[in-house]
Amino acid sequence: MVFMIRGPSIRIVRLLETIAWSMVLLCAALTMVLAVHRQYAETTMGLMAATIGGAVLLGFSVSRLLSLRRGWAGVGLDEYRRLVEENVRRRTTELSLVNEDLQDELARYPTVRKQLEQRLAHLAFLYRLSKSVEPDHLNLPTVFAQTAEMLREVYRNPDRTCVRITFDGIPYESSGFTRTETGQYAAIATAQGKSGAIEVFLRTNDTDTVAVKDAFSTEERELLDTVAERLGRIAELSEVSRRLTSFRGLIDGSYDHAFVIDPTWGRLMDVNRTACERLGYSREELLERTIGQIDGALLGDVAWSRWRDELRRTGNRVAEGVHTCKSGLTFSVETSFRWVSEGSQDYIIAMSRDITERKHAERKQAELIEQLRRTNEKVESINRELKDFAHVVSHDLKAPLVGIKSMADWLGKDYADRLDAEGADQLRQLSEMARRMERLIAGILEYSRAGHVKEPGVEVDLNEAAADAIDMVAAPSHIDIAVEGRLPVVECVETRMHQVFQNLISNAVKYMDKPHGVIRIRCGQDGDFWRFCVEDNGPGIAVKDRERIFRIFQTVAPKDSLESTGIGLAVVKRIVELYGGRIWVESEVGAGSRFYFTLPRTSGPALETPMAVGAACE
Repeated sequence: MVFMIRGPSIRIVRLLETIAWSMVLLCAALTMVLAVHRQYAETTMGLMAATIGGAVLLGFSVSRLLSLRRGWAGVGLDEYRRLVEENVRRRTTELSLVNEDLQDELARYPTVRKQLEQRLAHLAFLYRLSKSVEPDHLNLPTVFAQTAEMLREVYRNPDRTCVRITFDGIPYESSGFTRTETGQYAAIATAQGKSGAIEVFLRTNDTDTVAVKDAFSTEERELLDTVAERLGRIAELSEVSRRLTSFRGLIDGSYDHAFVIDPTWGRLMDVNRTACERLGYSREELLERTIGQIDGALLGDVAWSRWRDELRRTGNRVAEGVHTCKSGLTFSVETSFRWVSEGSQDYIIAMSRDITERKHAERKQAELIEQLRRTNEKVESINRELKDFAHVVSHDLKAPLVGIKSMADWLGKDYADRLDAEGADQLRQLSEMARRMERLIAGILEYSRAGHVKEPGVEVDLNEAAADAIDMVAAPSHIDIAVEGRLPVVECVETRMHQVFQNLISNAVKYMDKPHGVIRIRCGQDGDFWRFCVEDNGPGIAVKDRERIFRIFQTVAPKDSLESTGIGLAVVKRIVELYGGRIWVESEVGAGSRFYFTLPRTSGPALETPMAVGAACE
């Protein structure tokens, strides 16, 4: 029998629909209330999804049931009630299970809450530890001492927990530190080889069996390892900071300009105080610039890339350049670049020195060298003219003098019976003046040849050179000439040494005024030189004449009184200076003179008898 649901049956269905949707709204309201509290947020996320899902499923089932009511015209009322009751029981069972899960989660909430609070405390501690590290003012003992106290406070039982941090042999303990049997340990290690440890102890008694068994949580053990690792890094940072501070003090006190450059684009990564002061920029302004903006030779990507690749290949390089100040002024620098690699990071260290004064001195030196070159050319030209003049004097003027002297001698012989005493004396004076003029011309020629060109020398035994000079002078019998000790062997031209000894000995003989004359020659070592002395007991030389006698044509006695051209000592001075020595005289009027001259030493044996400076002739 087919029938339609009408009257009371329709009211029952509507009642069931109202009950279903009320349950949906009740579950949704409960979920919103729990979600308001943030501490329940993490716990209730799953419950919310389960409750809403169950409610929606229940509502969907009832709605589905209601939607089918038009098609139940052929179903009996009893069958309809049975289906509804079965669906209600099934959904009620599902809601009961969801409610049980919710109760379990609520029961576990205090434990989860405590774990979350402990993790937050650990994170807060690690944050405080990182904030306590200031690289510019890093005090490692203070960090260790503060860490020991802070670490104790974040453990579950801070009143019974004590911490000791030992690093590099120095302990840093928390307040009330006591070592017990219950503890945990973590090692601190650094790349510099220094080491330490963190020790955490829990003060317990005999009744704390549970606490001893599970004294430290897993989170606390993980925290201890994390702190040990971070303290190792802090110790490394402290060492690096100390080195950087020391390095900063050195480079800031340097007169050179120091730059740390990024090789990629040449950006300045660090500069010292000297560079800032010289360039007129602040440190912050320079760190916004590239080295190419300071040194124009490195400006531009192409120029920088080529220069950087060359530096990477060679490792270091020294180059001159021009730096530009903030004001636009420029100055010359010499920069030493060095490629430095630290791990995977590359740097360029540049040390620049202001060479403005050196460049000015080099330009001045170049000007002086050019001026000296022109002067040398003039001197060489004058020397050539002097040499030509000496040859002219020697050949062209000497011949007429020989003729005059010969003519005077002939006249004196041929007309001796016709000349009176006055005429014969005049002819003799004419012949003597011609000889003097001849000797003067010979002296000029000798002077012009001496001291201009240093001829290649050979090893010369000065004992033989001095003996030959003594023989050539042929001193009179009342003058005693001798060499005291041994003279050295020097590298020179033998004829030049003959000239030196012959001129000095002949002067002593020529001016000797004592009835028994004594002339002594000796030598001694004077550092890298041989020092020679030719000493006599003649009339001596006044102080005012000691420099003048070494000039050409200068004599102490009148030229008419003694046959002297005033050239001999000038020739000696030129020869001695040609070989890198010097000459001077020490004398006392009436007591004799000592002529000293030096010559560079060559490799050879030392003298057995050194010279006694200032020793008088006997």
